Amino acid sequence: MRNEEAMCEGLLSVVIPVYNIRDYVERCVRSVLAQPDVPLEVLIVDDGSTDDSGAVCDALAAEDSRVTVIHKPNGGLSDARNYGLCHAQGEYILFMDGDDWLTENVCPGLLQMALQDRADVVIGKAHFLREEPVMTRWEEAVEKNFDFHTIYTGKEYLLKCLQTGGLRVEVGRHLYRTGFLQANGLQFCKGILHEDEEFTPRMLLQAQRVVLTGQEIYDYDNCRAGSITHAEWLSTRYCDLDGEAAITLDREELAMAEWFQRDEIPVEPERDSITNEMIIRFKNGEV
Repeated sequence: MRNEEAMCEGLLSVVIPVYNIRDYVERCVRSVLAQPDVPLEVLIVDDGSTDDSGAVCDALAAEDSRVTVIHKPNGGLSDARNYGLCHAQGEYILFMDGDDWLTENVCPGLLQMALQDRADVVIGKAHFLREEPVMTRWEEAVEKNFDFHTIYTGKEYLLKCLQTGGLRVEVGRHLYRTGFLQANGLQFCKGILHEDEEFTPRMLLQAQRVVLTGQEIYDYDNCRAGSITHAEWLSTRYCDLDGEAAITLDREELAMAEWFQRDEIPVEPERDSITNEMIIRFKNGEV
């Protein structure tokens, strides 16, 4: 893994894991390459695709020198993201899913904000192809309770999110300082589904400079059958917050934790179990 001194100042790295999405990956990559006035490196991690995805990616790399394709055996989404992070040279980094795309012309302003505020992470809005009322409610909670373009500590932001119901965990809506992730050993937990829900609270607890923007930066294809975002609750099996073992939590039981409700930080039935576990650890002063 590169140290922070080796990062290329002002360069944006975009990591795109790919697995059997040959009909979608070109749209994703071209949405990045079309971003104006931003020095880019696009790291496509072909995670052992068995369709023509790898060939599509290779063709894109042959067309544009900013694209690098890394072919590796299948290890899952988290492993592919970690692989991209280890190879990233940019001062800041975005993680995308290969069936999604970036909003037009979003990167120049996003990167400028990050550089000006020396942000560890910038968090923006996301658009979902299929309307998601729960997502709308979370966006409204953020707009009501936070100030955009204001620097928060990660703990301050996380606690207020948990108090107001405004926590969003999707990695695609986050721009990270690469050196911040690497210096704190922040990688994605392998072998689990919905890894964003485990990663984001853990990342926020390490962040000192979190900035929010009201700009929509990421478009999710939550209509495609087979996508993780499209799926309902798929599994309650997660790695614990120390990354040492798998735990199984009952979300409904956590939601009924009366002692926690009395402290006015809600444990919500619809919230993922790993985030509820983070709330409890936060309350107990364990993190």
